[in-house]
Amino acid sequence: MNSSENPDIAKRYVRVIQRRADGFIEFHFAIGHTEYFAELMLKEKDFHIFCAENNVEFLPEGEQKSENAFDWTLRNVAKGVRVPDAFDQ
Repeated sequence: MNSSENPDIAKRYVRVIQRRADGFIEFHFAIGHTEYFAELMLKEKDFHIFCAENNVEFLPEGEQKSENAFDWTLRNVAKGVRVPDAFDQ
């Protein structure tokens, strides 16, 4: 069994997507695998507490660009980004 089949669930990852003017931080939170994540948003103070309590490893900031239809996120919906053509077939 390789590491992708047996993730280390003790590892926690955060990728900051956007630091908003209203004080919220939008970010992805992953456990074990960086490619499977939840989209979250917290006030900056709460974000720092969340990261400390989860002992996260920070990934490079910003959205990851992908043409894969399965990499499409709810953030894309909110921004009005069209679903990749793979879903149109």
